[in-house]
Amino acid sequence: MRAHIVVPTEYTKPELKAHRIISGLKVPFTSQDPIRMPDGKVYVADFLIMHAIVVEIDGVHWHEHGKQPMKDERRDEAMKKLGLRILRFTDVDIDEHPSECAEKIQSEIERLPIEVRNAAFAPAGAHR
Repeated sequence: MRAHIVVPTEYTKPELKAHRIISGLKVPFTSQDPIRMPDGKVYVADFLIMHAIVVEIDGVHWHEHGKQPMKDERRDEAMKKLGLRILRFTDVDIDEHPSECAEKIQSEIERLPIEVRNAAFAPAGAHR
């Protein structure tokens, strides 16, 4: 029996495609996941893989202009301080090069320490 996956309706088309890419990797992940910073700020990650890798899908026109690149950099640095790894893809990357995006994500997963990978696949309720 196949598990039913509920996809949030607020996804953009590139985020929906990214959801399919990440689903194909057969790893645990969440989407639109709030991440609380020590200073009380809350960032919502597009995708959080194995509680260790944040994947952000950036619209080229929005994330490459104005103050947004600086905001993204500050956000990434804050999440890195929590020990998270950050991968950013543009909507164009996801649309035109999905297999390359999947390879980059898979490569980052393989770089995780074995104990992090094992904990991500632990049964519900298991101690971490």
